[in-house]
Amino acid sequence: MLKENGGLSDESLIESICCDIRYQYALHTTHLEEQPVSDRTFSRFRERLYYYELETGRNLLEEEMMDLAGVYSEYMNLNF
Repeated sequence: MLKENGGLSDESLIESICCDIRYQYALHTTHLEEQPVSDRTFSRFRERLYYYELETGRNLLEEEMMDLAGVYSEYMNLNF
């Protein structure tokens, strides 16, 4: 969500996570001395999601986004 919302590349997102306290706060990593990301973090994550979907037929990212949309719509009292 942070990447898409900011229109960032993987490299820009990693830089933001390492250098921008707002991103660390959003990820609950402000207490860490070193941020737990590398240049391969996001590509490995996407690859694991892809193979999981191939094996199970479940798109975990889509499921999570739909759940979050429901939570936010309730919170903001919206009806879709």
